[in-house]
Amino acid sequence: KFSGKNLGLKKNIINGLNWVLEKENTAIILEDDCIPSTEFFIFMDTMLRKFKNNKNISSICGTNHLSSWKKNSNSYIISKHFHSWGWATWKNRWINTDLDAYKLIKKTNKNKMINYLGSLRAYFYWSLILKRIEKDKIDSWAYLWNYANFLKKKKHIIPCINLISNFGVGKNSTNTKKLPYTYIPSYKINKKKLFPFKFKANKKSSNEFDKNVEDIVYSKSFKNRILWLFKKYK
Repeated sequence: KFSGKNLGLKKNIINGLNWVLEKENTAIILEDDCIPSTEFFIFMDTMLRKFKNNKNISSICGTNHLSSWKKNSNSYIISKHFHSWGWATWKNRWINTDLDAYKLIKKTNKNKMINYLGSLRAYFYWSLILKRIEKDKIDSWAYLWNYANFLKKKKHIIPCINLISNFGVGKNSTNTKKLPYTYIPSYKINKKKLFPFKFKANKKSSNEFDKNVEDIVYSKSFKNRILWLFKKYK
């Protein structure tokens, strides 16, 4: 599907996925700066089949926000946080999700969201992101998908290691000009830990992962915000 004009990132991804998932029951999404590993496609196919009927899972992600997670021997994590660098979803998850920033703001119960995200800091961060998207200050569909799933308390499958190498981060990027953490692309990571796929529920480890992601990637703890402002990450 080709557009006759530049729609911008948010509108193009949303329109494109609406179009694809009118025709298909599942889709794997790769943006032009994301290079998948062979293991990425094996992971996507396996997890799409495994969680097909589990409506609590909204996405299968190919990137780990922290590059790797070694707190247990699992091949993947069940997380509240979504990462858009190479991912997959199902028609019945995507089509039934409202990605209108104004409506998401109106649906938010402040106290419930603070409790779900784990801190007032995180609530203020995500509220600000939504308001900036609503005012066209940020051109992002991924924040909307993430937040919409917060409201529904839906989760995402994250691999224990990165399965994507993203080459699009830099000063000419639309959104991600600098990362607030050290990113290790897939081609630099040993994939042996991923196979054979294994998972044993570990709520403590999942909660710890989510807290680390929020503290490092998104709203950032005070320490990590200072590091982000003054330290150069790669």
